[in-house]
Amino acid sequence: MRKSVFVALAVLVVLGLLAPPSFAQAPAPKVTINGLVDFVTTAYWGLAQQAQVAGTSPNQPSVDLGAHKHGWYSRERGVFTITGEVGRVKGVWAVELDFQNGASNFNASSNSGSLTTVGPTYTGASSAFDLDTDIQGAVETKWLYLETPITGPGSLLPFIPVTTIGRFGGQPFRGHDYKPGILVTGDFPGVNLETRWAPNVKSTLTFVQIGEQLDRFIAPNQKDNYAFLASLEWDVFKGLTIKPTYAYGFWDGGNCGTGNLGTEAYGGYNPNANCPATVAGTVAGAPGVGRNITRHYLGGDVRWTMGPLSVQPTFLYLLGEQEVLNRNGILNDVDIRSFLFDTIAGFRTGPLLVETRIMYTPGVNANHDVQNAGGGTIRTYQMINSGTSYMNGWSEIWKSG
Repeated sequence: MRKSVFVALAVLVVLGLLAPPSFAQAPAPKVTINGLVDFVTTAYWGLAQQAQVAGTSPNQPSVDLGAHKHGWYSRERGVFTITGEVGRVKGVWAVELDFQNGASNFNASSNSGSLTTVGPTYTGASSAFDLDTDIQGAVETKWLYLETPITGPGSLLPFIPVTTIGRFGGQPFRGHDYKPGILVTGDFPGVNLETRWAPNVKSTLTFVQIGEQLDRFIAPNQKDNYAFLASLEWDVFKGLTIKPTYAYGFWDGGNCGTGNLGTEAYGGYNPNANCPATVAGTVAGAPGVGRNITRHYLGGDVRWTMGPLSVQPTFLYLLGEQEVLNRNGILNDVDIRSFLFDTIAGFRTGPLLVETRIMYTPGVNANHDVQNAGGGTIRTYQMINSGTSYMNGWSEIWKSG
């Protein structure tokens, strides 16, 4: 009996000595792939617009000389997200492929590896399949970011009791607005920190690197543009959530190289007109004249649900200043004073949901020119990035964004 007890204790000791190394082993890595492939074909016919003729109203629809628009095309899209995980650390790579079917315009060699010979494709497609279809160089990297816990148990700073998740790199906007396109939507390069302070309280901090000034000696048109965003989401009680938000954006002399997202032309004035084109054989042309833009956004969202009724108001006040070259050739600091109010009210009974939406923003009057001698005041509300998705789902009649 004593011998059996001794053997049993010896086995337990051996197991105990072996256990710590097994628990200390790193978690097994895991890779998952999610994605979709879709195919869309569209046929359309409508009236075209013709150039203004002296003594007539501009851009009147006309079918003179066969000036109607018509067409039929098809395209396919593939989006694949590859996620590698080791414990709570993730690396995410999302790729997107958008192809129109059929060689477009002067495309004769799209499968030769040169996209410069592809010619125009339909909106949303980056290349076109021609005969033999072996397209090179048309893979778009949508996201590439690292996700890791910053604070809390099992993080870089475990002595801080609250949990913070950090995401670093090219990633989707998240945590700042409920309605797409109203402040920041789409994707961005930068850093996102999401902290859970309590079960019903969460904050989001985001730094956005819009443009990067590396060396203005060899690339005079580079811009150092950036934005900061801070939001606090508080579930006050069941059915009521408030999210106050503050955002700051600075554009150093326009917004070159980002498709003018967030700094669109308006009222006859284009803040990005100073961007010089690249000159063949050199790095870049001469630098343009600066058009600095500084913006502050104050406001936020509310979600309130009471039984079958729901209300989702959003209010954002925009203030700041922008450099505008007036018609006398003088650079003025023009004040920005604008706002956007957007609310959705709904009623649900069973599967039926009835909603209405109201939006108001002052905008620029037809007779107001911010390039006049006094400088005026800019009343146009512009998002940091609408992601061309504002009013998405409500825009079957007009274009989103």
